[in-house]
Amino acid sequence: MPPRRRKPTQTRKTAAPKTRCRSITSISQFKAALEKGGTKKVVFVQFYQTSMWACKQLRPIFSRYSALPSFKNGIFVEVDTDEYGDIANEAGIKRVPTYQCYFDGTLVDSYTGTAPSEMRDLIERNIKEYCSSSGMPIWSSVLGAIAVVGAAWAASLKFKASGEHVAQNAREQILDIKQRIVTAQARLKNMEKANRGKQAKAQRKLIEQLNAQRRALERTHQAATTKTQNGQVPKAGASRDSLLVDVDYDEIARIRYRKRQGEVLYSDEEDILEQANHHVLH
Repeated sequence: MPPRRRKPTQTRKTAAPKTRCRSITSISQFKAALEKGGTKKVVFVQFYQTSMWACKQLRPIFSRYSALPSFKNGIFVEVDTDEYGDIANEAGIKRVPTYQCYFDGTLVDSYTGTAPSEMRDLIERNIKEYCSSSGMPIWSSVLGAIAVVGAAWAASLKFKASGEHVAQNAREQILDIKQRIVTAQARLKNMEKANRGKQAKAQRKLIEQLNAQRRALERTHQAATTKTQNGQVPKAGASRDSLLVDVDYDEIARIRYRKRQGEVLYSDEEDILEQANHHVLH
């Protein structure tokens, strides 16, 4: 009886990595990542806080973007500002979450906010601008890009003087504030579940301030749209900085103390300090 021949074992294909995002734990690693990108790849850095609800929601999205084939020309790293504040200070980070884009070791673009669509747009825009399909920089289109930027800048000088610019600026701020309200409401819900009464009270007050700012901007947008249709150029009067809402002075003192200690503040806390300074100046 002839011996049985064993069937060749089929090798399993290894699955593609779910993420290419790496954590940075020192300034030397941060500089090495920027040097690794050089002029062939774009480096994207995510600065986050582990204690911030919005950062917890955005970190998996950033990691998922890093594994997309369309973003293969990008290097993705992240920095925990709670643990490694010296790296955040080196990069000039004032708010979180912040996403920075580096090319050839130079900061070329950044975004601070909680909108995943804006984060993705930042990645797509810079990879398309600085890298071709083969991963090499698009030096051949530099002169054309400079001409386009110059023409856009000249056109923007005329556009800023028009009512359309006022309306568009107000519309962008309204969208940003609506996103912040959604984030604040979700954070408030988590605080109420954890029975954190004092922080929940401050969060409700923040939501009231954001809603007041939103209503003021909506009035500005409506007035600008109406005057533009009538052929008048409105003045950029009401903005979210012009609406001053009283805040808790103990809360202001606590935030100022944290800032003096070198801690990275939330975006909402930066807004509270900005409003308080506006009260003092005026």
